[in-house]
Amino acid sequence: MSGEIFQSFPNFTQNMWNGNEPNCKGHDMVGGGQSQKWTFRYGNAETFEDRILCASFSLSPKVTISIVGDTLNILDFRYSGKFDEWSYCNKPTGRIHETFMAAHQHELEPERIEKYLNTNISDCKIWDMIQARAKELYNQSQV
Repeated sequence: MSGEIFQSFPNFTQNMWNGNEPNCKGHDMVGGGQSQKWTFRYGNAETFEDRILCASFSLSPKVTISIVGDTLNILDFRYSGKFDEWSYCNKPTGRIHETFMAAHQHELEPERIEKYLNTNISDCKIWDMIQARAKELYNQSQV
């Protein structure tokens, strides 16, 4: 199904919402060409030649995978109503919330990271790209 889903946005299709096609053009790239922006049910992203430039993907209301360039962040807010979060970042200087949340921040366990990175979301092209890039960044940091 690729028809209109929002009356106020007639050009926004079901395929876009499902994460199977970008919804608009993005930035002009220095080396030529133009990136593509994605807005979908799980978040948003920007790609160039099927490579993730940046992305924010919510696996659930409490788990988010973010990629900016070559920095991977995974946030897990396990409990409602608490400040505690479990997080992983492949770069020590790239942590989200580190300055004001340090007392409530915990290392995300490797088995949870693997579980999140191996999540199966069918019929979502952007997830396939984000998942591949996230696994690549995670595996590089484990060497």
